[in-house]
Amino acid sequence: MKIAKVLSAQNDCLDGQIIQVEVDISRGLHAFSIVGMADKAVAEAKDRIASAIKHSGYKSPKSRNEKVVISLAPAQLPKEGTGFDLAMAIGYLIATQDLRPNPEACELAEKMLLIGELALDGNLRGVRGVLSIIKSAEAQGISCLFVPRENAEEACLVSGISVYGAATLREVILHMEGKHFIPVSKLLPKISTPTKEVVAGGSDSEVSFCDIDGQEVAKRALRIALAGQHSIALVGPPGTGKTLLARSARSITPDLTELEQVEVMTIHSSAHSTEYRTSRPPFRAPHHSASYAAMIGGAGKQPIGEITLAHRGVLFLDEFPEFDRRVIEALRQPMEEGVVRIARAERHHELPARCITILAMNPCPCGYRGSSRRTCTCSQTMLRRYADKISGPIIDRIDMWVRVEQTDHLFIQKKKVGGCDASSDTTQIELIKNSIAKIRTIQKRRDHDPGVDGVYLNATDQAISLLAKRANAEGISTRGFHRTLRVARTIADLEQSKQVEGRHILEALQYRRPPL
Repeated sequence: MKIAKVLSAQNDCLDGQIIQVEVDISRGLHAFSIVGMADKAVAEAKDRIASAIKHSGYKSPKSRNEKVVISLAPAQLPKEGTGFDLAMAIGYLIATQDLRPNPEACELAEKMLLIGELALDGNLRGVRGVLSIIKSAEAQGISCLFVPRENAEEACLVSGISVYGAATLREVILHMEGKHFIPVSKLLPKISTPTKEVVAGGSDSEVSFCDIDGQEVAKRALRIALAGQHSIALVGPPGTGKTLLARSARSITPDLTELEQVEVMTIHSSAHSTEYRTSRPPFRAPHHSASYAAMIGGAGKQPIGEITLAHRGVLFLDEFPEFDRRVIEALRQPMEEGVVRIARAERHHELPARCITILAMNPCPCGYRGSSRRTCTCSQTMLRRYADKISGPIIDRIDMWVRVEQTDHLFIQKKKVGGCDASSDTTQIELIKNSIAKIRTIQKRRDHDPGVDGVYLNATDQAISLLAKRANAEGISTRGFHRTLRVARTIADLEQSKQVEGRHILEALQYRRPPL
């Protein structure tokens, strides 16, 4: 008997690791061993493989007096998960010559990749991280891929590789023998959207921007933040609608482009989240008790945290000062560079984290500092301790600070009596989304235009002089200077102004002062 060699792969954060599965069979007392730094899930595959092969109509390894050794190479790389089951089963059948691949029916072993978990009856179950695996496979010249049927749709998002979605082990065997072919999976015209949208940390239903009555200043600031992808902090007493405003941001955020969809789906697929199939941007709202590892990533086998899961979408941190100090300080790098770099003893990862950060907080422990309706009961010591929870570097990285005041109840009552038109609200939402999408396109084009001054962003001399004067007077840092200018640039884009003028600078400066 010869050694059979087939290819499989595993997900490693947002990368795919190609693994060569080698199967050797020799005569002797029955033994089945898997070598190559396999974890418990991989080691348990021998029982799943034996049962699946038996229920597929072939002799089980346990019924033969054979010594079976399966090596997963490279041996120095830890192997995790159940995605090797299909490759090991096929490799075993080739080694025993129960399966003789037809060269006309399938690719050579070096050009073919097999991924999938086996059930005891021979059915194939889906695995995580298929998109990242396929990207790596394509880069290495692999042209044929067998995956469980439930992974076929996302696998088709990568062009240049033939994807076969199989439901059972027997289907793969018959295809390789040339007896019954599995049709090549094709990408649907649109990525399917589930009937139930998944919004982490919140309800299933999306809050509409038009459902918020009053709060015009905060709503304008939110539009500016979404258009220019600026970080924003909403500060105000309890019950003023900070959380509602933040959750409504998703309703006016433009849909993801096709490339962004693939990027987001790759992240969520690698993070065990197989339900994310939508063109809507992600919205993550973790509780303030979330741990450092859950937020940033790097916990054991799963290095992807909430910040990365919010990539291309919105990260909402309610009750921001109540988060762990390490979590708050860890936001420095993603807010500045849009990435998270995780360094551990054995692995180093650089994860994307380019999201819009929306923070919500009370101005003081009791929540009523500066309120016109209730008196603050906090002492100076309490106020100082509360303010110290947010460091100066984090404050400096927040582009916009907005005070959210209590809405007049009589105004809300008048709005309810007048009623609202759902169709007009939908139209308004679409207009806002299209406006924000247009501005983002303009800004992206401007960032790559060598003819545009990347420092001053087509601002007039008067505007720059005004900003410099106010920055010196108010002690604004160099980082704050440029962040304020970028906010002013977004305001100018909203007004369809080619140049940043003094009025845009003045409005941007209003958002620079933390109301704490």
